[in-house]
Amino acid sequence: MINTNDVEPIDGEIYAITYNKHFFIRQIRQTVDGINLISSNSDYETIKISYNHLDNFIILGKKFGVVAS
Repeated sequence: MINTNDVEPIDGEIYAITYNKHFFIRQIRQTVDGINLISSNSDYETIKISYNHLDNFIILGKKFGVVAS
Protein backbone atom coordinates (compact mmCIF):
# COMPACT_ATOMS: atom_id res chain seq x y z
CA MET A 1 0.00 0.00 0.00
CA ILE A 2 1.15 3.54 -0.73
CA ASN A 3 0.52 6.64 1.39
CA THR A 4 0.20 9.40 -1.23
CA ASN A 5 0.34 12.05 1.51
CA ASP A 6 3.87 11.01 2.51
CA VAL A 7 6.19 12.25 -0.24
CA GLU A 8 9.16 13.65 1.72
CA PRO A 9 12.11 11.32 1.02
CA ILE A 10 13.71 9.58 3.99
CA ASP A 11 16.86 7.51 3.47
CA GLY A 12 16.18 3.79 3.48
CA GLU A 13 12.41 4.05 3.06
CA ILE A 14 10.53 2.60 0.09
CA TYR A 15 8.51 4.83 -2.24
CA ALA A 16 6.42 4.68 -5.39
CA ILE A 17 8.28 6.86 -7.88
CA THR A 18 8.12 8.00 -11.47
CA TYR A 19 11.35 8.83 -13.25
CA ASN A 20 11.62 9.56 -16.97
CA LYS A 21 8.00 8.39 -17.42
CA HIS A 22 8.72 4.98 -15.80
CA PHE A 23 7.12 3.71 -12.58
CA PHE A 24 9.22 2.18 -9.79
CA ILE A 25 8.82 0.89 -6.24
CA ARG A 26 12.29 1.47 -4.81
CA GLN A 27 14.23 2.27 -1.67
CA ILE A 28 15.67 5.80 -1.70
CA ARG A 29 19.25 6.59 -0.67
CA GLN A 30 20.46 10.16 -0.85
CA THR A 31 24.10 10.61 -1.89
CA VAL A 32 26.49 13.51 -2.30
CA ASP A 33 25.70 13.56 -6.04
CA GLY A 34 21.96 12.86 -6.00
CA ILE A 35 19.60 10.00 -5.22
CA ASN A 36 19.93 6.24 -5.70
CA LEU A 37 16.86 4.08 -6.30
CA ILE A 38 17.56 0.60 -4.97
CA SER A 39 15.44 -2.42 -5.89
CA SER A 40 14.77 -5.19 -3.36
CA ASN A 41 15.32 -7.59 -6.29
CA SER A 42 19.07 -8.00 -6.86
CA ASP A 43 18.43 -8.74 -10.56
CA TYR A 44 17.81 -5.00 -11.06
CA GLU A 45 20.62 -2.47 -10.94
CA THR A 46 20.53 0.64 -8.77
CA ILE A 47 19.30 3.71 -10.63
CA LYS A 48 21.51 6.71 -9.92
CA ILE A 49 19.90 10.13 -10.43
CA SER A 50 22.08 13.22 -10.23
CA TYR A 51 20.70 16.39 -8.68
CA ASN A 52 20.78 17.91 -12.21
CA HIS A 53 18.12 15.40 -13.38
CA LEU A 54 15.62 15.53 -10.54
CA ASP A 55 13.15 17.48 -12.69
CA ASN A 56 12.06 14.08 -14.14
CA PHE A 57 11.75 12.52 -10.65
CA ILE A 58 8.43 12.44 -8.74
CA ILE A 59 7.68 10.68 -5.44
CA LEU A 60 4.08 9.45 -5.56
CA GLY A 61 3.98 8.12 -2.00
CA LYS A 62 5.64 6.04 0.70
CA LYS A 63 5.06 2.29 1.08
CA PHE A 64 3.39 1.20 4.31
CA GLY A 65 1.97 -2.03 5.67
CA VAL A 66 2.73 -5.58 4.65
CA VAL A 67 0.73 -7.54 2.13
CA ALA A 68 0.07 -11.13 3.22
CA SER A 69 0.83 -13.81 0.66
